[in-house]
Amino acid sequence: MEQITYVGEHLLIGNIGKFSVILAFVSAIMSALFYVRSNESRKKEKNLGRFFFVIHSIAVLAVFLTLFLIIQNHYFEYAYAYQHSSLKLPLRYMISCFWEGQEGSFLLWIVWNALLGLILIFTAKKWEKGVMAIMALSQVVLSAMLLGIEMADIVNWVGLHVADFYTLGSSPFELLRDKMQAPIFERPDYLKNIVDGTGLNPLLQNYWMVIHPPTLFLGFALTIVPFAFAVTSLFRGEYRSWIKPALPWALLGGMILGAGIIMGGFWAYESLSFGGYWAWDPVENASLVPWLLLISGIHLMLIKKITNGSTIASYVLIISSFIMVLYATFLTRSGVLGETSVHSFTDLGLAGQLMQFVVIFIWLPIIAVTPTKLRKFLAVPIILLIIALPFNEVQSFYPLLVFTIAGLAWFALNLNKKLDTNASEDNIYGREFWMFIGSLILVLSAVQVTVVTSIPVFNKIFNSNFAAPTDAIEHYNRFQMPMAIVIGMLMAVAQFFRYKNTPDKAKLLKEILITFGIAVALTIGGIFLFGISNFMLVIFMLAGMFVVVGNFYYLIRYVKRFKLSGSTIAHIGFGFMLLGVLVSSAKKKVITADFDGQMGNFDESARKENMLLLKDQPTRLGDFWVTYQGDSVSGDDIYFKVNYKSFDNKEEFTLYPNTQIGEGNNLMPNPDTRHYLTYDVYTHITSLPIPNTDSIDWKNTKEFEISVGDSIITNNGTVYFTAVDRTTGESLGLKNTVIAKAILRIRRGNQFLDAAPIFGINDQTFFSLREEVPEAGLRFGFEVRPQENGDPKAMLEISESNPQPKFIVMKGIVFPYINLLWFGTILMIIGFGIATYNRLELRKGEV
Repeated sequence: MEQITYVGEHLLIGNIGKFSVILAFVSAIMSALFYVRSNESRKKEKNLGRFFFVIHSIAVLAVFLTLFLIIQNHYFEYAYAYQHSSLKLPLRYMISCFWEGQEGSFLLWIVWNALLGLILIFTAKKWEKGVMAIMALSQVVLSAMLLGIEMADIVNWVGLHVADFYTLGSSPFELLRDKMQAPIFERPDYLKNIVDGTGLNPLLQNYWMVIHPPTLFLGFALTIVPFAFAVTSLFRGEYRSWIKPALPWALLGGMILGAGIIMGGFWAYESLSFGGYWAWDPVENASLVPWLLLISGIHLMLIKKITNGSTIASYVLIISSFIMVLYATFLTRSGVLGETSVHSFTDLGLAGQLMQFVVIFIWLPIIAVTPTKLRKFLAVPIILLIIALPFNEVQSFYPLLVFTIAGLAWFALNLNKKLDTNASEDNIYGREFWMFIGSLILVLSAVQVTVVTSIPVFNKIFNSNFAAPTDAIEHYNRFQMPMAIVIGMLMAVAQFFRYKNTPDKAKLLKEILITFGIAVALTIGGIFLFGISNFMLVIFMLAGMFVVVGNFYYLIRYVKRFKLSGSTIAHIGFGFMLLGVLVSSAKKKVITADFDGQMGNFDESARKENMLLLKDQPTRLGDFWVTYQGDSVSGDDIYFKVNYKSFDNKEEFTLYPNTQIGEGNNLMPNPDTRHYLTYDVYTHITSLPIPNTDSIDWKNTKEFEISVGDSIITNNGTVYFTAVDRTTGESLGLKNTVIAKAILRIRRGNQFLDAAPIFGINDQTFFSLREEVPEAGLRFGFEVRPQENGDPKAMLEISESNPQPKFIVMKGIVFPYINLLWFGTILMIIGFGIATYNRLELRKGEV
């Protein structure tokens, strides 16, 4: 078959990108190998490990820049640019296109890991060998996700001829003609017909898309650092000294990952029309679980550092937090969630590789606690099963699952043998006891979320048919609320205890009772202020109040230096978060309904929560007159102007909810919100009229001779002929043509509409372009007719039909005291930041 020489393709930049991916992959392998071989007598190997990691980082930067240039320059011959960008996107959304797809999000993760690795080269000191070997291994696996290499090509190259059975990774530099099959690609100049890309998903065209994914992936990347310190300590047999260098990284990871999760919640609240900030979506849960485990692990690391207790639990939680990041990656990118999540990516055929990623890092700590002589006997069969996993998932997965469960038991037994544990947590008057209990509750919370979120995984593995909860929010709240109450109560009292033992028990009891009494009083006030009477919700509110009061008292009474206030401020923030979640969720109120009975064609549930607004007709909503005043178009977005005016005329504001119209006239709405100190009014569009001008039955057509200033009374309103606009036909693509446009104003009651029918003439012909105004039920034609004697006369043709009023259907929700939640999250992040800074200060001078 004749080779086609394509015209206009920018192949060089794609080849640079592919080469950079391969270089990043190979250099990461070399870095990991040299770091593994290095020791005190082999400093050359350590230097080579550093060298190859620097090469790897440069290659990663080259991949990043290459892909960005392809997107920014609109090289639509590349599938990634075509599928995720378009010409009309502004720069901020062009940046968002980078990580909308799977390949881009993996690359973002690789970039963060590379940056963290470079920092660790200079800061890890005696831990560098093990920590950097693990960082490099992670980069090997992540880089492989971008290779896009057909394994059959490699096997054939070495002389074996097999079918095309497996692709290693998915390349962001794949050409569109290689990814799609279409007749257009048989033409050498096919690019002339690809004038634009498909663009960014409308729901993602938001400034949160610019900052939320990078923050979240930085949080994901940070979890590997304490994991690397923990596993390295297992290989080295140093079970306590790893805590000091790992703790600042764990705190930083907790802060950044928490901030990323909160950003996602705020984005959902502000822009994605989920009707709230948290919907217990599987992908939301997948990011929450690692954070819960990391927070639990941080508390146990503190216990380990101060009392040398909770050693095994510290290892398990810090290791599990990173493993659950990998598991979250598998959930969201393997396609296993199917239709259960609005966030999940489609399956790119990477499920086997993603499972490899998870299993490799599960087995690292297991091998680390295995005696050196037995490691190779354990590692060889596991490595073979892991390599076989993508090629035949079923035959290799089940034995690997059995081996892994046995390996985890082996890990616990061997670690327990190696440790000289200190059981100080058994003393109920020691702070570490209550910290351990609180951490255990966090783990139970994470387990419950993981089990329910993993139902699609269980169904796929065991060929079962378990059903996910029909009401996810109610299901999760039923379990998570009691656990949040216990955690809140523990946060309120634990700081009054001292590590190991609290000598003055009378003072301890007095301080707890005083703060609890104040919390009870505030809760009673909250019952009346917030209107909450449900017993469980009252207890939940008491827990939130107790956290705030107890920690505020401790902050004032005992914290003498600002840099020591981090944990206390974070706990106060958590208390405010509990209160914000409680009030904004329990007292959330839909304020719209079909008060005037105008939604006769809608079902009962829609009429209960939505209201129809006719254009320019004020409708009562609470203490306001609400008026839909019109709409405007900006790019793909349609903005609706909705005016609110209070009955007493003391307040007036305008909201601009917007939407895009997708395939099948499906709405993709973004809300607009009016913020007050004590509540938010949240509105979004739920329905629009579907225009169908082809089916309009125009009748009663009449012609009128008119002059500027005349008015004509029709059955559907009064038409005013205000002016004639004369111009050339160039705006219509017509040369040597004169255009006359009749400027009409239509009055229907208090409503005014505009129309501008067109008459055109040139040397050869003349024509009229009618304009329809379905909202008024009028259609206009305009013509200028010459007269044998005298000036030409202007004729206006008017046809009538039943008016099709313009309207929107809107839903409004009030979230009371939502600012308590946002204030609490800010305080919590600030507290993490202070704690991280303090731990970095304490770490100075470490050898």
